[in-house]
Amino acid sequence: MPGMTLLIRPMERSQIEAAAFLIRQGMDSWPEPCQETPEQIAVRLLADGQRIWVAAGPGRMEGLVAWRPELQSASPRPAATGRDAHLASLYVAAGQAGGGLAGRLHRHALEQMRASGFGHVRLWTPECAGPARAFYARQGYKLSGRSILFAGLRRLEHVRSLRAE
Repeated sequence: MPGMTLLIRPMERSQIEAAAFLIRQGMDSWPEPCQETPEQIAVRLLADGQRIWVAAGPGRMEGLVAWRPELQSASPRPAATGRDAHLASLYVAAGQAGGGLAGRLHRHALEQMRASGFGHVRLWTPECAGPARAFYARQGYKLSGRSILFAGLRRLEHVRSLRAE
C-alpha cells in the first residue's frame, strides 16, 4: 500500500519465487500477452550477474529492481557501446502503482550504477507497455531506434546517461 515505509534491500535467494510472481503479475497487465513463464523469469533473474533489490512489507514483496552490466556477447540484443548498465526489471505491486515506489527503486539502481562506474543505462520495454514507456521517458530515457522480438513481444530500447542529475 502506498504510504507504507518499505526498506530497499538486496533480494535473498529464498525470495526468487515471489520476485518472479511479481514480475509475471506486471506482465499480465500488458495489453498483449507475454510468453515468458514464472519459471523462465526466475532463471533469467538468477542469470547474468544481476543485482536485485526488493522493497518488501510484512509477508509481501511490493517491488523490485534488477540490473547488471550490459552483456557484450551471447545476447540476442544488439551490442552496447562503452561501459553500459542494463536495467533488466523494475516492477511494483499493483497496490503500489502511483505511490512513488517505482521511482525510489529506479533511483536506487541508478545510484548503484553510477557508483560502479557505468556511463549509460539501457533497457527494453514492450511496445505495448505504454505506462512503462511513459515512466521511463519521465526519467530521462530516449528511444534508441532499436527493437527486438522477445517472448512474443516487440520490445523497444531506451537509453539515458548516468551523469549526476
